Amino acid sequence: MTPIVFVPPPKNFHIKEILKKVEDEFQVLDDDIFNITYPKSGTHWMSEILNLIKHNGDPTMVTTVPMWSRSPWYETVGGYEEAEKLTSPRIISSHIPSQIFSKSFIKSKAKVIYTMRNPKDVIVSMFYFSKILKIFKEPENFQALLEDFFQGSGESVSFVYTYTGKVTVKWVLTLHICFYLSNLHLTNGRWCY
Repeated sequence: MTPIVFVPPPKNFHIKEILKKVEDEFQVLDDDIFNITYPKSGTHWMSEILNLIKHNGDPTMVTTVPMWSRSPWYETVGGYEEAEKLTSPRIISSHIPSQIFSKSFIKSKAKVIYTMRNPKDVIVSMFYFSKILKIFKEPENFQALLEDFFQGSGESVSFVYTYTGKVTVKWVLTLHICFYLSNLHLTNGRWCY
């Protein structure tokens, strides 16, 4: 099994106190839907789909309410409170690994949609994203970021972990995996299992 590595993200994005509240205090509801992704793997894409489904295809909500208010990252500064204010069914996004996920999830009937993306596309997207979003340390070059990515180290990667470690039976029973393919219009077949 791959060891789990969690490198804390940039300052002012996550803080220990919020991560502890997420794990120990956040009350997961039976109809909660968790949008779980590795960074740069389709979080926004899946959030838009889930919010459109929740609102019966009406685009008003997705065009007028910011994503961080309708499907917040509950482990972030501000996102925790936003998640608690949501009306059911709540759509909650997250990049945290299963080991520090809310303990109340185990006793709930909540669902997890885990979106995966081709690692090559993730790292290319992360490289350009780190140049735009200045909370990340800009990598010196693509090769350096690639090495950090595969070694699970480096400040420029910021989020380095896998979900291959402590995945409980509860996670397996509620996990809906969706593969994000770059050329969806060219692909025939089933993407969600």
